[in-house]
Amino acid sequence: PTPSAGAGALTLAQVRTQAVRRLTDMLGPGATDLCLRLEAARSVQEFRATLRRTESTLRNIVGNQRAADFVSELEDKLGAA
Repeated sequence: PTPSAGAGALTLAQVRTQAVRRLTDMLGPGATDLCLRLEAARSVQEFRATLRRTESTLRNIVGNQRAADFVSELEDKLGAA
């Protein structure tokens, strides 16, 4: 699918791949459960809901700012899809 939300928007599959990579970089093997949940999302709405739950978990692990930055970066890449 071609993103129509804006110049910087990526497809869900692309954003999902980047999310998994970033989580793995941040948490190492501890990211597995969170990555599996994000990979299971089949729609943008489902991905965003899972991303919000992931942010909550990340706040406890890496702190509020890093968790918020992670989510913000991915939301920007998704655009208004």
